[in-house]
Amino acid sequence: MTYAQAARVYAAVNAACLDGEPGFGAVLPVSPQKLGAEEKTARWRELWVPDVRIVSAGN
Repeated sequence: MTYAQAARVYAAVNAACLDGEPGFGAVLPVSPQKLGAEEKTARWRELWVPDVRIVSAGN
């Protein structure tokens, strides 16, 4: 998942979708349906990986 704001791209991945142990940090429970729009974006900026570059295969 990605979120862009002010020329920055943030990203997150559901580690449960990956094979093996990816070596990420601790699992964080998420209940986005309980958060308002401002709360959601603040959480993304705080917890997601910032300054992500998306590069397609072969580039």
